[in-house]
Amino acid sequence: MRRLRAAANWPERALRVVLWRLEARLASTTVALLGVIAVVAAVWWESSDEVRNFGLLAGGVVAVALAIWRSRVAERQAETAEAARLDAQFELGLRMLQDERENIQLDGLAILERLFAEYPEAYGALIVELMDRRLEQRREGDVDDDR
Repeated sequence: MRRLRAAANWPERALRVVLWRLEARLASTTVALLGVIAVVAAVWWESSDEVRNFGLLAGGVVAVALAIWRSRVAERQAETAEAARLDAQFELGLRMLQDERENIQLDGLAILERLFAEYPEAYGALIVELMDRRLEQRREGDVDDDR
């Protein structure tokens, strides 16, 4: 199931990687450009106070830009970690459903129920389809046992 979801989301993930690389290049290019501007300003202006003030301003702008960029990257990392945790819980629930012991199966159902309640947009359709298939298999198993 995870592979199907990952395959369906690959364009979005590829776009995120491309955008992240573009942002990284943009940040490094900005730092280099501001460094060049600072050198040109030092040569152009003769007063050291003006150069110092310009350097402080440029450094402040770069620092704020990099802080914003870093916070966006950290936010994306947190989202990715949360998605990985939820996927691991979903897989655990699936593995527990396949166990032969009924108490383990009930624990797996509880995990899937919690995911369904908390994240219906991400896992709702998948869990409903999974439960539908499970009920069909149990019905077929009951019919085979009665014969």
